[in-house]
Amino acid sequence: MRWFSRSSGLNEPVSKSRTVIVIEDWAHRSEGHFPRRFAELTEAFTALGWHGEVLTSRGWVHETDADPVPFAVSRYGRLALVLDRVASRLQRVSRQTRLGNLARTFGGQLRVMAIVGSARSIRRRTNGSADVVVLSYGIDVVLAAALAGRGRWLFYAFEPPSVVLEGRQIRLESRLAKWAERRRRAQGGGACIVTPYERSRAEWSAIAPFMTPTVLAIAGCSVSFPIPNARDQLGIFPADRIALIFGSKYNKDCDVVWRAFSELEDWRLLIGGHVTDLYIAAGQPLAARRPILIDGFVSNATRELAYSAADLVILSFRPDYERNSGTLMDAISWGIPVVCSERSGAAELVQRFRLGVTFTPGDAQSLANAVRLAPERIHDDDVHRARKDLSNAAVATRFLELFQQLSRSQSAPICA
Repeated sequence: MRWFSRSSGLNEPVSKSRTVIVIEDWAHRSEGHFPRRFAELTEAFTALGWHGEVLTSRGWVHETDADPVPFAVSRYGRLALVLDRVASRLQRVSRQTRLGNLARTFGGQLRVMAIVGSARSIRRRTNGSADVVVLSYGIDVVLAAALAGRGRWLFYAFEPPSVVLEGRQIRLESRLAKWAERRRRAQGGGACIVTPYERSRAEWSAIAPFMTPTVLAIAGCSVSFPIPNARDQLGIFPADRIALIFGSKYNKDCDVVWRAFSELEDWRLLIGGHVTDLYIAAGQPLAARRPILIDGFVSNATRELAYSAADLVILSFRPDYERNSGTLMDAISWGIPVVCSERSGAAELVQRFRLGVTFTPGDAQSLANAVRLAPERIHDDDVHRARKDLSNAAVATRFLELFQQLSRSQSAPICA
């Protein structure tokens, strides 16, 4: 029974000297930026001269889009898919009983087995030459490292261990992973935990220092060009001043946005993606002018229209939100000024690259003032600098540098 199956009809490079496998088992889900970020990273690997290949559990939500991609897409085979589906059901069991906790824990372990088993199968097909980046959200990366086998592996941990691990799991899994890492280094490989912010890195370092937890952004930007008739296609008047709030509902503080725009009569909100659920749930009164809603899953084509029509992008997070912002990367890609809540990782980038204005989290008056003070455009030099330092190619280059560091550290002793 095969762990993975190949998709057909793909533009697959054959002259690359090295393969990178990028695994994202949420690729079929139409939520946030997950369906695109892993693909953009893989595309950047390919542009840098590597053979990029994507492995997904049930396909890719953008796989049928008109634009071809320069990488191969593989899906889980029957065995891995069965494990993944059983894992999904177990992980939906309530935590209210001890049996429920055991079921969720076992489900998480099955999910890791499906991911790692599929990746190891593909590595065998490449005679062990492929490197692996696991981007799958919320998995137990310590257990994954224990099962991974030889080679070079980067495990992206979006959350700190306190979110994804039960306390009693940690000690045994850490011992197994440490033993596996010692063998992996002896065979010329290594594994590394990658995470988007420092607090998470510190927590992972306390649990698995031998995997050298490292902070590295996953979100990158590109150069995107506005669609000239985007406003016509969305039914927006040319003279309207449009502020875009876009993306998933995760850790967003949208109530402050609705309050702020209730007094901004010269602005109109364009609300796109699952964040529209928060607007609908909030009820009236909300904004001074009736917003434009693009509800639910947003295709790439519609997303391009939304950013092409926007004069300003609003980023409003809960305080101390440190993770990457795909919406900020989109704003940079289109060169749109940003208004962003302070005490966030995104705000640090907005200030560093002079991309817009920041406001006090939760303060509607501060947000309204920031919108009034926002520039009409970002200076060309600042856009160029941000796109250079934060590009998908720059992100992929940093991942490749981590792979090289793993090779150089193969003779280094394992940390305690």
